[in-house]
Amino acid sequence: MRKTRLSVLLLALSLGACAGHRAPLATGLGGNTLNVADAALVGGNPGLALRVAQAILRRDPRNRAALVREGDALFALGQIPAAATSYRAALARAPHDPEAAVGLGRCLLGSDPQAAAAEFRIALATRPEDARALVDLGIASDLQLDHKGAQIAYRRALAADPGNLAAETNLGLSLALSGDPAGALTLLRPIASVPGASSRVRQDFAAALAIAGHGGQARQVLTGLMPPEQIAVALAGYAALAPTPPPGPAAQAAPAVVPVPVVPVKPVALAALAPPAAPPAPTVPAVQAAPAAPPPPAASAPVTAPVTAPVTALRVAASADSWVQFQTRNGIVVAGRLLHAGDSMAVPAGGPYFFTAGDAGATRLSVDGNLSAPLGTPGEVRHAYFDPAAVAAHGAAALVPWPRS
Repeated sequence: MRKTRLSVLLLALSLGACAGHRAPLATGLGGNTLNVADAALVGGNPGLALRVAQAILRRDPRNRAALVREGDALFALGQIPAAATSYRAALARAPHDPEAAVGLGRCLLGSDPQAAAAEFRIALATRPEDARALVDLGIASDLQLDHKGAQIAYRRALAADPGNLAAETNLGLSLALSGDPAGALTLLRPIASVPGASSRVRQDFAAALAIAGHGGQARQVLTGLMPPEQIAVALAGYAALAPTPPPGPAAQAAPAVVPVPVVPVKPVALAALAPPAAPPAPTVPAVQAAPAAPPPPAASAPVTAPVTAPVTALRVAASADSWVQFQTRNGIVVAGRLLHAGDSMAVPAGGPYFFTAGDAGATRLSVDGNLSAPLGTPGEVRHAYFDPAAVAAHGAAALVPWPRS
């Protein structure tokens, strides 16, 4: 249950906005300046930003600012391991670079929130009021179940940047997770009720409602944001975030149970489980009798082959280059690779997962050989809560959107 909560929490929390302080821009490189990369990132075109940054790096491989932009573009495309490599290369040239530290911390959030928090603190040592780093530090603290520390970080971010939406929504979710659903709803309800509130904010409000036990209201908020199948999966995920109530007085007064050590044993054949034979009787002289006729052979029982339930074949297919990744409930990447046109990969067994498609317009799901429509528009990065059982039953409609800020 703890792993499930951490996984869904990682998907629900909003990263700090990417805009903010930037390193000095490279100049004298013609049209391939980092100004273009920054504009492309802000405009939602990480592919262009990546091409610009890599063009600069071909001329100047040690350009720290270009390495950071390369990492930013790769991260936006969902290519997390490659992004971490770029950020580490930048930190090798400037060990306390706040942009590279924040970028690397974001790459580590899913697999090692403690290490991610250390990177965010490196950035904050240089820029103590960097709201983006403070929001991300709050996420790392929430993932370690340090909700009090997370709330301190979110409030510091709001003091530095009043109205920071990621800080406000994450603070609301953190309050719900720490057992203060009333405080969470007081904070999130006005934000979600503003005309034109984003679907992400309304989903976070629905999550707080579900954690507070108001599943019916949460369903109403989600109606219109996603198909009914997705609502059911989303509510199940939100329910996994609810804090575990403390044991009652009876359970607290119960005596502790001393665990009994378990001794590992080797597998044995079924015949070895039969009762032991009786000890032999004392030997006495006896008249040898004629051998008894062998008993008639018993009728052989029919052997029934084990019945195997049909397995739905789930694959992810690409019609153009797209990075595809699956993270487990505790944030460990179990499968991830760059698919080229015509490639496909099997969905890992188990789940649910945090799923990323670097180019949703070029990515489809295959259920028993039947291809879905593209998972998004060309160039769009798609993050989704991927429950293989739900996808097998309902196809791509079962993907719950988890956009990142």
